[in-house]
Amino acid sequence: MQRCVSELYNAQDALQKKIVYNGSYEIIETNGNNYEVNYLSSHDGLYGIAVKKNNDPIQLYFVETDHLGSILILYNENGQQT
Repeated sequence: MQRCVSELYNAQDALQKKIVYNGSYEIIETNGNNYEVNYLSSHDGLYGIAVKKNNDPIQLYFVETDHLGSILILYNENGQQT
C-alpha cells in the first residue's frame, strides 16, 4: 500500500499540519501534538476509531454511520456521545 503525505502551510510558509496516510492508519502532526489514528472496520463497514495523542493512552471511539458509511455519531468507551 502506498503512503501519502499532506502538508498545510500558513501565509509565512510555516508548517501547520502534516498528515501521513497509509490505508486505515494516519499520523497527524499539528501544534506540537502527534496523533496516531486507526480506523477500525469489518465487512459491515467502519465501527470504531482508535486515537493515541502523544504518549497518552489510546482512546477508543465507537462509530454510528448512515447507510452510505458517513459518520453520524461518535461514542467514547463509556458509551457517551462525544
